[in-house]
Amino acid sequence: MAETTAANTATSRNATTASSDDPFQDLFSLEDGFYEEGFRQGQADGERAGLIEGRTLGLETGFIKFAEAGRLQGKAVVWANVITGAGTGRKGLKNLQTLYSLVEPGTLPTANTDEAVNDVDDRVKRAQAKARVLEKMVGEMATTPVATTTTAAVTAESS
Repeated sequence: MAETTAANTATSRNATTASSDDPFQDLFSLEDGFYEEGFRQGQADGERAGLIEGRTLGLETGFIKFAEAGRLQGKAVVWANVITGAGTGRKGLKNLQTLYSLVEPGTLPTANTDEAVNDVDDRVKRAQAKARVLEKMVGEMATTPVATTTTAAVTAESS
């Protein structure tokens, strides 16, 4: 094995010596140089574009989640007047309090961590379930959540 390595080294030295005498050697390696330069530029552009796209997607997703939370919070405020006037009892008030506490604006985390994102997702889903219960109690027609409406509009535009 050592003999093979020594033979390869000697062969590569001879090729290097012979190629340095060749005036066209730089032209033969021109493609490699352009490839490397293009790769470096593409990688830098991709990193920059990825950051911009990631921020945009994060803002859109966050907006959809918090718009839905705001819609549910608004419904909770309106239902507070309806439920107290309709006399739906303790169960209706408890569901209403739970709904409002899930989407109360000051308590929703705005940090960009996995725990905070999962907390917001969980709270909005639980609030949607409570809203469905309250809609049946009040006798209101169910409405389409903001996230579903926005997703359907984007899907329709893509088609």
